[in-house]
Amino acid sequence: MESIIDGFFPNNYKITNSVESEEGYIFEIMSISESATCPKCAIKSTHYHSHQEKKARDLSILGKSVLLRILQKKYYCDNKNRGTKLFIERTDFINPYSQFTARCRNYMLKIAVHVSSEAAVKILAYQGIRVSADTLLNMLKVAGGIQK
Repeated sequence: MESIIDGFFPNNYKITNSVESEEGYIFEIMSISESATCPKCAIKSTHYHSHQEKKARDLSILGKSVLLRILQKKYYCDNKNRGTKLFIERTDFINPYSQFTARCRNYMLKIAVHVSSEAAVKILAYQGIRVSADTLLNMLKVAGGIQK
């Protein structure tokens, strides 16, 4: 049975569990990809190794926070000349080092460029997205919105 929220996540992920509480939602999503490209050598691999869990916050739903527990696949790199043998699949949905999905990050930046970081924190908290002013400032710096 297909859920109404299945279309909210990329096609190569499926929802394996969801929990709703007064504070928000937790969605467990798992990669169903059959291959991935190594980020170091750009060689495609189909040799699955295991999963790795990543947690990320996403856009809120009706003012409630959303936490994603993402199971991303690890693959063996087929390049024999490479020192590292394993890599984690990458997606445009979330940056490998981010605690927010790309769409949530973009939304927060849209608000943060128009108001002070403290005001943005309050607006986002009202919408169910919790973030600190320092994090918003760092995101703006990385995005090029603040000059030194």
